Amino acid sequence: MQHKIFTIYDEKAGAYFPPFFLPTKNMAIREFDNLVNDPESQIHKHPQDYTLFYLGIFDDITAILTDLTSKVSLGNGLELKRQQSEISLTVDNLSSAEEVQEEIPFPSK
Repeated sequence: MQHKIFTIYDEKAGAYFPPFFLPTKNMAIREFDNLVNDPESQIHKHPQDYTLFYLGIFDDITAILTDLTSKVSLGNGLELKRQQSEISLTVDNLSSAEEVQEEIPFPSK
């Protein structure tokens, strides 16, 4: 199975969080959205400082990492920050633009 690789960049620290793996980009956006909108999260307190990035693919059968030629931004925390009255919106609505983007082609090995 292939797992997409993601990270979050902290602009103030000038560093990336350790990478994490999820099956789809929309799942990563949802997780980032949860952090941005969780009042207990550091990301919630300073959403403008954090950006979610897509890095590539990990195949758990072959153990091959396929990275991109450059990281792809999936959005800044401020873009996902919602007012309390908007909490009922779903991430599907927030990430509908992501669904229509073409998948990034990876070279065949």
